[in-house]
Amino acid sequence: METAAKQILDTLNLYDKGKNTVTLKKLESDVTTYVELFPKFIKKEKYIEQKYQEIDSHLYSQILDRILSTLDTSPINNDLLLSVISKIMVIDCVPFSIFYELMSIVDSHLKKTTNSTKIDILISTLAKVMKSDALYSSIVDICCINGNTVEKYDTAEQKWKNFLQLLVSLPSKLANKTHGINETCFQEDIYCKLMIYHLSRALLFLNQEQKQLNVKPSYKIVSSMISKYILAFGSNKFSDLIHILKSWSLNHQKNMMSVIRDIFCSIERNSVESIAVSLLKSIKNPQEVNQIFGDIINNPQWKYILTTKIPLLSYYTNNQLIINLITYLSRFQDEQNILVDLLIKLLEIWRNKSALNHIGIAQHEYIAKLIIMSVQILKKQKQLKLEDKSKVEQLIFDGTFVHLASINIEVRGMGMITSELVVSCLKADKKSPELKFDYNLLPDVGKHMIKRLQDFSEIISKESENTEVSFFEAHNDDGDQRIIELSKYCSDSFHTEDLQTINSSISNDLPLSKTRCDDVKEKEDNIEKNDDDDQNLDSDDDLIQYDSSNDKSVNEHKKPSYLRDLKENLINISGKNDPDIFSESLEIAEDLILSQLPNDDSSFALELLNILLPLKEEVYVENFKTLKLKACVAIVTVYPKECAKFLCDQFHSESKEVTINDRLLFLEILAEAARKISTSVVNHDGKKKNEVIKKPKTCSKPVSLFIDMSGRKKHEILYDDEYEVAAICDNSSENWKEIVEERIQGKTRRIAHQSKVYETTINKFNDVASYFFYPLMYGMMQNHTYIYKVPDDLGDIKNILLTSFLKTLSVLMTASKNCVIAPNMAQAILELAWSLRYHEEANIRLIIIKTIAVVIINLSDNNFTTEMLALLFEFRMWLEDVSLNSIKGDPDINCRNLGNNVMALIDSIVMPSIK
Repeated sequence: METAAKQILDTLNLYDKGKNTVTLKKLESDVTTYVELFPKFIKKEKYIEQKYQEIDSHLYSQILDRILSTLDTSPINNDLLLSVISKIMVIDCVPFSIFYELMSIVDSHLKKTTNSTKIDILISTLAKVMKSDALYSSIVDICCINGNTVEKYDTAEQKWKNFLQLLVSLPSKLANKTHGINETCFQEDIYCKLMIYHLSRALLFLNQEQKQLNVKPSYKIVSSMISKYILAFGSNKFSDLIHILKSWSLNHQKNMMSVIRDIFCSIERNSVESIAVSLLKSIKNPQEVNQIFGDIINNPQWKYILTTKIPLLSYYTNNQLIINLITYLSRFQDEQNILVDLLIKLLEIWRNKSALNHIGIAQHEYIAKLIIMSVQILKKQKQLKLEDKSKVEQLIFDGTFVHLASINIEVRGMGMITSELVVSCLKADKKSPELKFDYNLLPDVGKHMIKRLQDFSEIISKESENTEVSFFEAHNDDGDQRIIELSKYCSDSFHTEDLQTINSSISNDLPLSKTRCDDVKEKEDNIEKNDDDDQNLDSDDDLIQYDSSNDKSVNEHKKPSYLRDLKENLINISGKNDPDIFSESLEIAEDLILSQLPNDDSSFALELLNILLPLKEEVYVENFKTLKLKACVAIVTVYPKECAKFLCDQFHSESKEVTINDRLLFLEILAEAARKISTSVVNHDGKKKNEVIKKPKTCSKPVSLFIDMSGRKKHEILYDDEYEVAAICDNSSENWKEIVEERIQGKTRRIAHQSKVYETTINKFNDVASYFFYPLMYGMMQNHTYIYKVPDDLGDIKNILLTSFLKTLSVLMTASKNCVIAPNMAQAILELAWSLRYHEEANIRLIIIKTIAVVIINLSDNNFTTEMLALLFEFRMWLEDVSLNSIKGDPDINCRNLGNNVMALIDSIVMPSIK
C-alpha cells in the first residue's frame, strides 16, 4: 500500500511540471489502484485490524492535499480531475486516522480558498463522503483502538475530540462559505439524521461482532459523540437516537441493555439533563424507566440531575415526565431514602413565602404535582415512616396558611387542593378527619387550576393500577425499523449498492417488516401527492386577511417573568441551546429590574450587577451593548448608593482582570445613571412634574324621598350629585376642597390675565451625588491613579481612560445642578483641571477647557467661593495665553478656539462676581 501511495506522489510531481491529459489519466489509474487496497465493506467482512495498520494516514493526507491543491492551478471543469478527487475522498471503509486526515485537509482548503467553483466541488464531494460508510467505519475503528497500546489510545482520543469539533461545526462553516445556500445533507435536520444513522449502525456492529473482534469496544467514544452533538444542535434533533436506544433497551435486543447503560453513564454532565428529560417524556409506561435506567442513579452526574436539577431547579409541563421520574426514584427508597428526602425539599420550597413570590405559576404547579405524586406512591408502597409522615403533615399545614394568604387566585387554589389531596392520602383510615375546602367562592381561574390538579391525581391512580409491562408487544416499532427509515437520507450517495443490501447488515437476526416498509412508502407517496395538490392552489383565492397586529411574538413565552428567572437565564446562558431565551431575557431585563427590583434588597441588586457587567455576547443579540447598558443603568437608578460605590471601587481596582473596556463601561453606567436620576424631577410635594392623577368616577348615591302633597304620597329617587352642598359636606369625599376650588375658579370672572404660577422642584440626584462623585474622584489618590499615565500593560495609548473619566466628571457636575454638594464638586474638578492643563495630548487639554465651562454653567453666582473665584481668575489668564494665535498659544486650533469662547464665558459670568 505504501508503494501505491508513493507512486501517486511521483505522478503528481510529473503533473505539476506539465499538466497534460496523459499524466492525469495515469494519476486516475494510480488513485484507483490505491483505493482498491482499502477494505471493501466493513459490514460484509470481519474487521481485519492488520489491513488498517497497513494504511499510512500521513501519506494519504499528503496525497489528498496535493490533489486538492491542483484545483488552484488546473482547469476546474476537467472531468478526469473531478473523478480523481471523488475516488480519493469517497472511500466506504476507512480507519478513523484516514477519515480524520480527510476532514482536516478539506477544512483547511475551505478556509483558504475564495474560488466559488472549488468550494462547490469540495462541498458536493464532501456530501458524498458523509452519505458513504466512511463515518460508520471510522466510529467502529476508534471504538476498538483501546485494545492496543495506551499511547495509541490517548493519541486517538485527542484526535477524536478535534474530529468531533470539525463535525459539529461543519454545517455552519459550509453555510458561511456558500452564504446560506447549502447542500441538502448539510442542513441541520438532515445532517443530524445522517449522524444518527451511522452511529446506530456502528453500535449494532460493535455489539454483534465484538467476540470475533476479540476486543472490548470503548463506548466512551460513542458517549462523547452523543454529548457533543446534543450540545451543538439540541436534544430535539436527536429524538430518533433516543427512540432507537430506548427500543433496544426495552426489547433486550442482542444484550444491548448493558451497552446502552454504559453509554449513558459516560455521557458528559452538560448533556445528561437533555437525555434524561427526553427519555422521561417519551416513555409511556412508568415501569419501563427502571428497565432503561437500571441503577444509573448510582452515577453522581445522573443522581444530581434526577434528584436535584430536574425536580428542584427546573420545571416541565409534561405530566408523563413527573410520573416516570417519581416512579423511578421510588425504586431506591428502601436503600437510599431518596424519594422522602426529595419530598421534604419540595415541601420546604412549597411552604416558603419568598419562593412563592418569586417563582412562576407554571413552576409552582410543577412542584405541586411532584408533591402529590410522591406522597401517593410512598403511601401505596408503604415506605413513609411515622416520623416522616408527621414532618410532611407539619410542612403541609404551614404551607397551606402561606398559600391562603396569597393575593394570587391560582396560588390559593393550588394550595387548597394540594393540601387537601395530600392530607386525604396520609389519613390513617376512613374515620380520620378530612381537610375540605369550599371552592364555590373561588373565581373561574382558581377552579380551573384545582381541576387540573384533581385530574392529575386521577391519572396517577390509574397509572398505579397498571403495573404489568409487555415489552415485546408494546415496541413492535423497534429501533432497527427506525434505522431503516433513516437510510433514505443516504440513498443518493456514491455507494451503488441496493438500499435493501445496505440495510441487510443492520438487522440480520430480525426479519424486516414488509407491512411497515409499505406503510412508510405509502406515507411518502401521500406526502408527494399533497405537495402536488398544494401547487395547484389558486394564489388569488378570496381569503379574509388575518389581522396579526395584536398577535404575540413567537418567542413571547421565552421571556422571564421574574428577576430570579432572569438571573438564572443569564448565569446558565441558555442561549447556547436556545438563543431566543438569551436575547429575550436581555430585551426585558430593564423593565423587570425597574418594576421588581425596588421590592428586593440591595444585595440582590449587586448580585445582578456582578452578572451583567462581565456578560459576553454568547449568541448574536441585536443591540446587545445597548440592552446590557440599559439593564445596568436601571439597577444603579434603583439602588444608587450601593451600586455607585461598587462601580467606583471596580473602576479603581488594581486587578489585572479588569480591562480598560471594563473601566470604560463602569464610567458609562455611572454617567447614564446620573443623567437618569437627575432628570427624574419631582415637585416639592413628591409628585412627578406634570403628572395627571385620574380619579375614579364613582356613581352617585341614591336618595329615596317620600313627599306628602295634600294627602297624596309621592315617591321619588334623587341622587346626591344633584345637591351641591350635600356632595361637599359628605365626609366620604376625599377631594372636596379641590372640587370647591374648581367650581369657584370656573365661575370667577377675570378682568386681567392670570399670573403665572412657578412650581418648585427637587433634584433627586442631590441625595446620592456624593456616592457617585467622591469614590470616583478620590479613589485614584488611594490606588496610585491611572489618570496621568496609564500602565503600559493596559495599552491605553491615546488616553482613552482619562478622557472618559473627565467626561464622566462633567456629567456628574451637570447632574448636580442646584444640589448642596455642587460647590464642593466644582472646587475639586477645577483643582484637577488645573493640574492637567499642560497635558501633552491636545484632546486632554480640550476636555479640560470644556470641563471649566461645564463648572461655570452649572454653578449659580452665589455659590462661587473665594478660592473658586481666585482659581477661575487664574484659569482666565491661562486661557488668554491658550487662545493666542502666536507661538505662545496652544498648538491645537480647537483648543485655541474653545479657550477664547470659555474666556468670554468667564468674563460674562465670573468677572462681575470678582469685581
